[in-house]
Amino acid sequence: ADAKKRRLRGERIRVQWNRTAGERLTIDDLSFERAEETSLLAGLFKFEHGALTVSGKDARATLVGKSVLRSLDVREITVGLVAPEKATIAAVAPDEPPPTVAPTGELFSVPDPKQIFEHTRLLPVLVASRLSDSAEVSIRSLYFTADMAGDKVAIGPGHLDATRALDKVHVAFATEKGDGVTPLSLVADFPAAV
Repeated sequence: ADAKKRRLRGERIRVQWNRTAGERLTIDDLSFERAEETSLLAGLFKFEHGALTVSGKDARATLVGKSVLRSLDVREITVGLVAPEKATIAAVAPDEPPPTVAPTGELFSVPDPKQIFEHTRLLPVLVASRLSDSAEVSIRSLYFTADMAGDKVAIGPGHLDATRALDKVHVAFATEKGDGVTPLSLVADFPAAV
């Protein structure tokens, strides 16, 4: 006879996990049910890791196995990145004029594309390795903000959809239409394995 799989269920749980001084995860109103698949519901969540903060509302996920995502639906996610301020100029005596800084001709600093590629080239594969075949991800309102030493960028809110089919992941993002929102849409397909 087949042994019955154990079912585990929890409701209205608050999770606080401080891995290091600069890394913290908080989940409010977490509910889960684990059987053949694991269903998770979270009212609010926030992850902080150094300069990166990811917070969101109303997440619903289904996992297969220990940590492979079959579906994810999130009402709202905000991703914020705050880089440290540029080095401050050494203090000067009160009777001396402040030093002048020659303009560089740049409106803001853009990171070297080679460095960006080196740091992110494996990210799609790492993400895809956590998606089951035919996985579906929907983030109904995704907002990204960055403050890179005083240079500020904001993207969104927008809708993000991602699906995995066999050996590729398809991602589509489009900002919402409205006053003060610059239209932006991105579509990408990337391999699910190296």
